[in-house]
Amino acid sequence: MLSRSDYINKKPVFLLEVVWGSIIYRFATEPVYLEEAGQILPFIMYLDNPQYTEKTELLGVDIEDKSIPFALFFDGVNISYEEIRGNTIEGSTAELSYLLQGEQFYKDRTVLAQGIVSQPIYGHPNRPPEYVEFSLESRSVVAGLPLLASINQRYVLDEDVDEDATFDDRSEGKKLPVIIGTSIWYNNKELYNIPAYYGGSQNIPPIGFYNYFYIASHHIMSKTAKIQDDDNNIATVSCVAGVTNLDTEKYQYTKVSVPPGSGIINPTTDVNTEYWVCLHDTLPTSDYGGILNPYGDGILEGAGDVCMWALTTSGIQIDFNAWYNVRGILNEYKIAGVLQDDEVTGLEWLQREILPFLPVEVVLGRDGISPRLNMLIVDNIDSTDTITAGDMFYRAGAITPITEPQDLCNTVQVRFGWIGRGQRYKSTIHVGADRPNKMKSINNEIMSQYSQVSISKYGKREKIINLNFVMDYYTASRIATDYIRLYSMPRLSITYNAHGVFGWLKVGDVIMLTDLDIYIEEQKAQILSKKWTGTNWEFVLEIEVNYINNDKQY
Repeated sequence: MLSRSDYINKKPVFLLEVVWGSIIYRFATEPVYLEEAGQILPFIMYLDNPQYTEKTELLGVDIEDKSIPFALFFDGVNISYEEIRGNTIEGSTAELSYLLQGEQFYKDRTVLAQGIVSQPIYGHPNRPPEYVEFSLESRSVVAGLPLLASINQRYVLDEDVDEDATFDDRSEGKKLPVIIGTSIWYNNKELYNIPAYYGGSQNIPPIGFYNYFYIASHHIMSKTAKIQDDDNNIATVSCVAGVTNLDTEKYQYTKVSVPPGSGIINPTTDVNTEYWVCLHDTLPTSDYGGILNPYGDGILEGAGDVCMWALTTSGIQIDFNAWYNVRGILNEYKIAGVLQDDEVTGLEWLQREILPFLPVEVVLGRDGISPRLNMLIVDNIDSTDTITAGDMFYRAGAITPITEPQDLCNTVQVRFGWIGRGQRYKSTIHVGADRPNKMKSINNEIMSQYSQVSISKYGKREKIINLNFVMDYYTASRIATDYIRLYSMPRLSITYNAHGVFGWLKVGDVIMLTDLDIYIEEQKAQILSKKWTGTNWEFVLEIEVNYINNDKQY
């Protein structure tokens, strides 16, 4: 590999490999012969400079539509002939990478994107038969599946779910949800947020008929729970881990078993009553909560683990190393709630309910969906490099707002602790310039210096945020203060053009930037976008300009 000093005056050479059938076709923006395991790999078919751009969602990229277009000549291959005989290029695997001029080893390339060939266009009347156009699509985009069905294809209740009970058809077609986290709110208070569907009864002599209520499309941590009816009667009941069959596959579910004389309204005599469950074991030493964590002990509740679980369960490819690197920070945010939408994929659910409230942006990288911590919220992100603006890294535009005026927010109310029974939020946290004394507890009213400065400059800008999957008071208050931190001031960006040497920088990297022409000296900046223009890299950097966090001496 070239040393850093060797990079000067070297430009990137882009490589494209297409595995079509049993043959690997190799393209490059200029011919290179690379060594790999004692062999020479010829990249000699011509490749135009690719239209490669990588962005965070902050800049408006739709992560589900990531694709890179190509127009290629496959030397000696008649595309139409191969297609008509069934040897289609559609679905072939492809990889885009680059190295710098002078590098000789295949292993030294930097992989930019991997995926499959999609929507080939061939047989142009004015082009040779070797010519084809297509897009390289990420595998993670292709693989998204509904989350609920990915966990359990038998999530819809019917008479075949449970062999032990005589099924009551009033629950026919009800959707068994996924239960994440616990049902416990601030100061150990119980929330009845899980719907319980009456599914039938079973006679167990000599005690009598037990009534069964189905609550989850998977097994849970809790061994006991509490069930409540419309008259506020509450009974402590056992959680039963069940298994049902579909063809040759087995699927898990959880029900609660209510013994006779429990005190709640009997569902066999009252068909109109609704029932709700709280997962809170009565034994103080017991673990309780919903679905188990596949990445550690206990229940699934840390936001980092929840993100990995939701994406991988839907069959979406993720960058495991990148997620594990940020897992500890994201797991400080606790997620809890009931997921019952059977159309939403893991990525869609995260984008709607979880990611907007975490200190993270996501990008679609070469290894799949990958997280990037936000430097405005996470203070201890290490800088990747120290860069001083000059001939090789120069400003190409003015300081520009990323966010719109309507995005500004300096007073926020965050509602959390969703109660299924009653369809309302249990609590609200207020963050602003003062304490309006409208909340039930002064602990729910937080004063922010960012709010005070923002209101003095822009006037009061207030928003209400609903957290459907947060029960934890600490998580809700942190999300509220994070939101003010992000949106009380305009978020600003600068575009820089850079020599090919800087191609190793990635979206999400934090650099220490010096640009004395605009009075920036060793200030952290985060890369939001990376694009190859054909002659240089174009980086969009986020910088922070506010009177609180920037200790400047002029």
